[in-house]
Amino acid sequence: MTVLVIVESPTKAKTIQKYLGPGYEVRASVGHIRDLPEKSLGIDLATFIAEYVVMAGKSKVVSGLRVRKAAVPNVLLATDPDREGEAIAWHLAQVLKLKNPQRITYQEVTKKALLAAIENPRGLDMAMINAQQTRRMIDRIVGWLVSQRISELRGQKLSAGRVQSVTVRLVAELCQRVSQFKAVFHFGAEIHFSGPDGVWKAKWQTKTLLQQRNQEYWLDGDFAQRVANLNRFKVIACEEKARSEAPPAPLTTDTMMVEASSSLKLDSAATMAAAQKLFDAGLITYHRTDSPNLSATAFAAITDYCSSSGLPVVPEQRLWDSAELAQEAHEAIRPTSFGTLQAGDDADQQALYQLIWRHAVGSQLESAVWNIRTAHLQALDAVDGVTTIFTAMGKVLVKAGWRSLLQTSSEEDDGQEQDAMKNPVPLLEPGQLLQPSSGHLLQLKTSPPRLYTEGSLIKALKTRGIGRPSTYAAIIKTIKQRDYVRVDKKGNFHVTELGLIVLSSLVNQFSFMQLDFTRKMEDLLDQIARSQIEHIPVIRGFYNRIARELEGVQIQAAQSYPCPDCGHPMFLNPKGKFGPYWSCSGFKEHGCKTMLPDVDGKPGQKKPAGAAPVPTDIDCPKCKKGKLERRTRLAEPGVKGYDFFGCNRYSKGCKFVCNVVNGEPQLGDSPATGVGQ
Repeated sequence: MTVLVIVESPTKAKTIQKYLGPGYEVRASVGHIRDLPEKSLGIDLATFIAEYVVMAGKSKVVSGLRVRKAAVPNVLLATDPDREGEAIAWHLAQVLKLKNPQRITYQEVTKKALLAAIENPRGLDMAMINAQQTRRMIDRIVGWLVSQRISELRGQKLSAGRVQSVTVRLVAELCQRVSQFKAVFHFGAEIHFSGPDGVWKAKWQTKTLLQQRNQEYWLDGDFAQRVANLNRFKVIACEEKARSEAPPAPLTTDTMMVEASSSLKLDSAATMAAAQKLFDAGLITYHRTDSPNLSATAFAAITDYCSSSGLPVVPEQRLWDSAELAQEAHEAIRPTSFGTLQAGDDADQQALYQLIWRHAVGSQLESAVWNIRTAHLQALDAVDGVTTIFTAMGKVLVKAGWRSLLQTSSEEDDGQEQDAMKNPVPLLEPGQLLQPSSGHLLQLKTSPPRLYTEGSLIKALKTRGIGRPSTYAAIIKTIKQRDYVRVDKKGNFHVTELGLIVLSSLVNQFSFMQLDFTRKMEDLLDQIARSQIEHIPVIRGFYNRIARELEGVQIQAAQSYPCPDCGHPMFLNPKGKFGPYWSCSGFKEHGCKTMLPDVDGKPGQKKPAGAAPVPTDIDCPKCKKGKLERRTRLAEPGVKGYDFFGCNRYSKGCKFVCNVVNGEPQLGDSPATGVGQ
């Protein structure tokens, strides 16, 4: 008697089929199968019940699952153990018309975990499903109603998002602070001494002097230069102490993305994709989690591995406090087998697996121990009657502990800590006289706030309670794709002109743009998931609020450019296949398909049609079936011309093109450069 097991991923289906063997047939839904319709709101505004439809491209999958369901007596819904997974299971139960749907969940794709889950099936968790439905519907209300209204008023195609727009606001406000920043030039002094382990440095301490003078920075360069010229010093004190440093916690969803961004240079979308593949292959535990703690079983496995490998494991499991809004439904991310040191099908997966492995194992190793030596020096000569004090600090790692496995991104950013590790301060005696090898004036200036990188933006979202870690990758991907932010070569986020236009249409107009609104909404979603409140009143309350705000919204219209064919306003589309272009706003109502090129932010002229292709008898070297033909168009202001040879079977899939040389096709290895010239 065969049991049908349905999961989301084909990769996971293959892994589970291998573990369960005969008697089970494992099929994949390939993600979500139903969603709100693309061309309508999809929400009954009287009942606030969603209208779901089978997603485009999923009819064949649904039909196949229906056939398999009819052929077996039992179905197990084995989708991911979170709200999205629970919702997918519910949608599957709906389309397959399961009378008593059976749900199994597991934190890792291993034979032991799967068999335990099959022994303990449960019904669907409607509280989790309703929380997911609520998120989807309130996002649709913003994305559909607000986007439509601000586009109409602005006369420009714009898109609003409940969480994405707030994220753009964070980026924009930081960009504004950076642009308005004015550097303060100030001074310091540093004295170098020769020691048994090399040159060590002491810095002039200005804090007390600045407080006395009610200043923030030392601005007197001449005074600082005379401090740097001092050449007689006495040791006031030299302290030495050991400092214990505990390891960082195992990775959660957000810390995994932050660490992967910093150390692996992976963006959040690539990180989550690689993690999903590792989970589906049974190599790591579930990667959407906000708990920083491992299970007792995992700690026992780490202890066994470390004992056999000579790593200094702690006798009792380390535990961490969770974030304020953590749901802690799953343990921290870890390998399913600590004896597997390398895993993954490609470079991204392999690097991410190593990162997860090191953080999980390293979290249960002994603390690192530093020897920190701090020397306080006094100059024997005063400067303008002022006695100057200098401090030198050096640190040496005397017990590696967890640091034998791991380096974190935070310490890479801590320049002061890095300087201390490179400063070999010797053991000094109070009263000891010192003569420097050199003195240096430090010409300093204040630094602007750092622009967001992907990692620091994720940290900001987590700190402010905007969205949930499982949604961060999608949020960041969306604001990039919509051209609301751009990322420079250094990985810094900048708000675009289009992003500022969207913000000017939303900020102070809609309550969801308040930075604490999303945090409060996430709390309501958590309460729904815990069956503490009903979901329909939350959706109704949100809609009513948005409806009131839509009535009073005031937006300055963009400069209007009428369509040359029907007179309706033209919209700027910033990200077309070949760059920005303008399209007619009358497309939906009147079917006007006019599109114009963008010329310096204004609609250009219609592209003239190219000349009729000139056929030749030359066989296409790529498909071997078609003939080459020459295609030309003269360049005009705002319109690029072209001249190239291409296959006459282009409409049937052959994309061969080549340059024109002396009127003949260039059939070498060079790609066509005449296209679009």
